Amino acid sequence: MVQQTLAFLAWIVSAAIVMAVAGTIVGEILRFISGRVKGDRLAWLVGDLSRGEAFGLGLLLATFVVAGAYTAMSGGTADYGGAWIHYTVGAAVAFAVYAIVASRRAS
Repeated sequence: MVQQTLAFLAWIVSAAIVMAVAGTIVGEILRFISGRVKGDRLAWLVGDLSRGEAFGLGLLLATFVVAGAYTAMSGGTADYGGAWIHYTVGAAVAFAVYAIVASRRAS
């Protein structure tokens, strides 16, 4: 029972770490692009993103990319839906940790 609980926690923590790193990378790329967008067609979507907005959008985009990469690297043994759920749970945990840390810094 304890071993199964630890395995489940490791599953969540590993996905959260992967998604935090991937979300940060994609979020910083989005912030870099958003600072240079001047056209009206894209400015409403990515114009001048804050760190939290960029991290959230980065997590959203990274869930699809990381799940696809995981499925492709598995050699056909993993399905995309299961991988997407796994990394979506990790993204939710990563965003919750970010929100807790950001709220403590603000106060």
